[in-house]
Amino acid sequence: KQEFPQPEQRKVREEAEASFDPIDVIELTEKQQPKGSTETDRWVLFKHLWKVPEEIKNDPKTEQYMRGGVEYREVFIAAVVNDEGGFARPENGTLHTGVFSYLPLKELDIDFDFLVHADFLTPADRQTIKEEVPWNRKIAEGVVDCLTDTIQTIAHHDHWWTDLATFVPETQGDTFVTNEIVDPVHDFIEATSLLRDQAGEMVSLDECQIVDEHIYQAFDADQIEK
Repeated sequence: KQEFPQPEQRKVREEAEASFDPIDVIELTEKQQPKGSTETDRWVLFKHLWKVPEEIKNDPKTEQYMRGGVEYREVFIAAVVNDEGGFARPENGTLHTGVFSYLPLKELDIDFDFLVHADFLTPADRQTIKEEVPWNRKIAEGVVDCLTDTIQTIAHHDHWWTDLATFVPETQGDTFVTNEIVDPVHDFIEATSLLRDQAGEMVSLDECQIVDEHIYQAFDADQIEK
């Protein structure tokens, strides 16, 4: 739990008297059919508390969705870990098994190796995010804050730093997610020292000359070329 969450987030938690642990480990056990064997997945959750801005509370759309009296909402990033305690990329389809309160939603064409939980406002079928609702654009900023905080934690962690690629979302498909989440995260990554040189010092992407395979997995070719 090295330096998570960020100082601004700690202030929000203190103000709200939040009691949940900012990093949590959970195990999910599923019974396999027809043999009856069980399979257990272990997940790590990185949790933030999003404070609803006053202008969003007073927005008519917020009232329409019965969120006018809401002060805070929990936002978290969740990733599965393997038997060695490192982060693993889920099997194809793992994130599309009917968990409709998370990103990705069933009909969103995005490429995440992790789950995003946030109270996005959706149509009745809960298949997409309503782009025109100010609440969604603001809570997306809360997702970005949580994800960048998670990325910094991973980058500085003694054991997890080589798993950075798991938390770097790729640009693909859905316009709202790309514009409101992926692009700001990429801007943060390009401007922040998150990698390690051969001496173990933190460096930015444009300071690298020779890069390890885990960096190629985390950044696209254009970013590495820059």
